[in-house]
Amino acid sequence: MNAFRHNRRLDPPGPKPFVTTAVALLFLVVLVAVVSQLNRASRRQPPAPPPPPAAGPAPQARPGEWTEDYADALAAAKLDGRPVLLCFERSDSSPASDLLRRELFEAEDWKAWAASNVFLLRVDFLRNSARQDPKTRAVNEVLAREFKVEQWPSLLLLGADGHPIARPEVRRGAPPAFYIRQIAVARFEAAPAALRAALGDAKADDYFATKAALDDYSARVEALRRDLNESAARAQAAVAAAADAASRAAAQDELNRVVGEKIRAYRGCQEDGLEAAREARAKLEAYRDELVGVGGAAAK
Repeated sequence: MNAFRHNRRLDPPGPKPFVTTAVALLFLVVLVAVVSQLNRASRRQPPAPPPPPAAGPAPQARPGEWTEDYADALAAAKLDGRPVLLCFERSDSSPASDLLRRELFEAEDWKAWAASNVFLLRVDFLRNSARQDPKTRAVNEVLAREFKVEQWPSLLLLGADGHPIARPEVRRGAPPAFYIRQIAVARFEAAPAALRAALGDAKADDYFATKAALDDYSARVEALRRDLNESAARAQAAVAAAADAASRAAAQDELNRVVGEKIRAYRGCQEDGLEAAREARAKLEAYRDELVGVGGAAAK
């Protein structure tokens, strides 16, 4: 009896085997349920959006100050709303470029106006390419091709969206007011709502109708002039290609007939619309005086 009691006291304490198995199974069921719940929650929740891209550096171009960075000038124009004036020049070898700089860009009237109205981009084509950054020169060459610039100096006005607005005329000896007027008018014409606000509806309608009629007349005259030149060139080629004297004489008669006919058509078109064109130009100039008087701010 004592031996039996002694042996029972030596048995190791602890739960029975079937109890241990039941607890393990219960723990496993709970774990599976928790994981399943977490998976369902993650599927219902939309993925987090990607972080916004980091903002690039702010444009450095300032109105009225020269830059040679096309991308920066255009970025500044898009943010600000003012246009960009491109000056295509050869600063190291063009007397005409030097003259434009002295007559316009160094004038105090121009500097004061430009500081409130335009960004300035110098598109320089140095003959001594070693003095110019290769990247800048490559961009300048692309701009010249894209905008079909073939002489220096040339001016081009781009809107804030980067599209051409006007090609201001470069005129030797012209005062700054000559250029300011061209740019101010071009800005209004590129923004009909601003022009309408400046002139009123009735004048604005008349302005656009008058300009359209004048443009149509100019286009017809130019088309006739071009036709005259092309027809004369073809007739002259026929004269030169004639094989004998008789053929040459016939070709010369045809040349005289064609040229005479084209000249009469060209002059007739000019004369028929000349007086109306003069009146249209005078009316537009009066409207443009009014627009320039309003100021460039309305066309911004």
